[in-house]
Amino acid sequence: MHARLPVAGADLAVGAEHGDHVAVLFLTEDHYLACTEWDPPHRGRSGGLAIDTDRPGWRHDWLPGPVDRLLLTSTEQDGGDVVAIGRVSARVHRLVLDHGDGRTTTARIANGAFGIIAQGDVRERDSPQLVSYDSAGNELDRRPLFVPFDRLGRCYVDPQGTTVYGKPGPSCLPAEPWTR
Repeated sequence: MHARLPVAGADLAVGAEHGDHVAVLFLTEDHYLACTEWDPPHRGRSGGLAIDTDRPGWRHDWLPGPVDRLLLTSTEQDGGDVVAIGRVSARVHRLVLDHGDGRTTTARIANGAFGIIAQGDVRERDSPQLVSYDSAGNELDRRPLFVPFDRLGRCYVDPQGTTVYGKPGPSCLPAEPWTR
């Protein structure tokens, strides 16, 4: 628990575990807390933490398309073992990490959130992507894993045409509603 941003068990949206990796996302009315921990044998513990109450672009009710990645950690500078945590729209039935080399890892989805732990050689040079699918198996979205949202050059608008993510432009895509 963070001293200024408390979370409780009831705030846990999703958790994922694979081998010696653990990832969790807590969602409250006014902030989120995402964290991951890795405890490899014969090495010190490692992990990542993201706490946010007012990041630019954060909109509690809207997502930039079907997926909003909130935290990404990796064991090496260009990949390695990878953990990603975030939110998904109600349209997302399945989310996978396409490693770019023929392998995939399926995310755990619960309560409007996802957690994915990919152990092995996920490499930036292979252009891994998060790929979301609807309940019929149709691809909804594909986005690079290692590219932050603000570097994708995309913008998203709510139904009234108000830009809620990215810089306003002529070819904005629809933002997707988010509920937990």
